[in-house]
Amino acid sequence: MAVVGVLTTMTVSSVGKPLVPVTVVISVDVDVKVPVHGSVVVIMVLAVVGVLTTMMVSSVGTPLVPVIVVISVDVEVKVPVHGSVVVMMVLAVVGVLMTIMVSSVGKPLVPVTVVISVGVDVKVPVHGSVVVMAVLAVVGVLMTIMVSSVGKPLVPVTVVISVDVDVKVPVHASVVVMMVLAVVGVLTTMMVSSVGTPLVPVIVVISVDVEVKVPVHGSVVVMVVLTV
Repeated sequence: MAVVGVLTTMTVSSVGKPLVPVTVVISVDVDVKVPVHGSVVVIMVLAVVGVLTTMMVSSVGTPLVPVIVVISVDVEVKVPVHGSVVVMMVLAVVGVLMTIMVSSVGKPLVPVTVVISVGVDVKVPVHGSVVVMAVLAVVGVLMTIMVSSVGKPLVPVTVVISVDVDVKVPVHASVVVMMVLAVVGVLTTMMVSSVGTPLVPVIVVISVDVEVKVPVHGSVVVMVVLTV
């Protein structure tokens, strides 16, 4: 959602479970407060370069925890992350080698390298066993994303973003990684699956009043990419 200074309520759930409201405030000074459903950390991705951003992240009913994000001109991103679940920052930069420093709060930063080439081939060596998806603002392009844990072989992940905003995301392993399209007022069906398993439809509605309903496959929610 390319909206600044708006209180946004997102309803999030797993397939077949009730929707749970998640409130997001995006202020002009890029301070983002994200009360998150459950214990899964949801990171907002801001396309802002050279800005120090403090993100307040928490589970529902628990205190907010500050998360600092610096996106510098040389696209180095340092993301100390609350908890043990890493939800990565994706920069809309093509043909640039990016080193992303990732850690849990109070733990050392671990480098994560991301290469987004002109052919939209993305190689994402990932810290730990959590799959980190690259979200490209490209429509109608077949993308192969190479995903792996640190020190493990890269596994190809294919992403197709078609003109009719139908997104098919075969995902490595069982962790669901959501693609968020900057489309308002459009019903989007995302097909999500683990490698070698059938695709499961995931419905995303981004309405004009910025209410987002995201029934998510499985129990892990990885939400939201902002183009602010």
